[in-house]
Amino acid sequence: MKAERLQKAYQWGYNCFVKGLMSSPFKRDSMTDLEWHRGFTAAYYQNIDFLNGKGGKPTQFKEAARNKPNRNRRTR
Repeated sequence: MKAERLQKAYQWGYNCFVKGLMSSPFKRDSMTDLEWHRGFTAAYYQNIDFLNGKGGKPTQFKEAARNKPNRNRRTR
């Protein structure tokens, strides 16, 4: 549970940089705030590499698709 919350905070920070939002919504110096800043900084440095011609432009972070069982499927 905690790791999932931290990963979402990282993704949120990354996406905030892409969208141009500059402030963290989390309590200052909390673990989720630090993860938000880590994601924001990762997107920032990826953008610097893009501007220097060394990498791709940062795009919105997409959560990996999870393999969930299809509950609407009939089994024989």
